[in-house]
Amino acid sequence: MSLGTALTQNEIDTDRTAVFGDLVNSHSASYDAKIVQVFGELGYAIKTPYADFEPFAAASYVHLKPGGFQEIGEIRPGWQERAT
Repeated sequence: MSLGTALTQNEIDTDRTAVFGDLVNSHSASYDAKIVQVFGELGYAIKTPYADFEPFAAASYVHLKPGGFQEIGEIRPGWQERAT
């Protein structure tokens, strides 16, 4: 029998700029989330003169808890970007 757990913390910060013709789109974003996993496995070894077998059963539970996200940005004419 084997058991285990895992906890993961994810934090992502991004910045991006898209240009389409004279429009400029700039955004920044921040995301976070936690993932918890609990798992277990139960097996039984069977040995024979010709081969070894180990039938098993496994189970896993995963929980995703997203925090929040914030995205900030604007769309503006590209000529304003070039003028500064």
